[in-house]
Amino acid sequence: MERGAVEFASIFVAYFAIMLGLLFQDELAVELAEAGLIRENTRESAELAIGLVLILCWSALTVILIRLINAIKASAHSTRKGDDG
Repeated sequence: MERGAVEFASIFVAYFAIMLGLLFQDELAVELAEAGLIRENTRESAELAIGLVLILCWSALTVILIRLINAIKASAHSTRKGDDG
């Protein structure tokens, strides 16, 4: 398997999970309120907080993806230089 392929696939699975979380954050807040884990009057605030956390996770994942791509490019570039000499 190519270098970084597993990490790359894992990152995209995490993107998919975060996207699903963003799509269903309102339902998650309702379920938390119905389960008694949060008060009903704080449901909207909880929904916003869940969205904020998920957006921060998305941003961190984007930084990780960029670093992974740069590492793969650097590795390919150094391998190519080694083949030339």
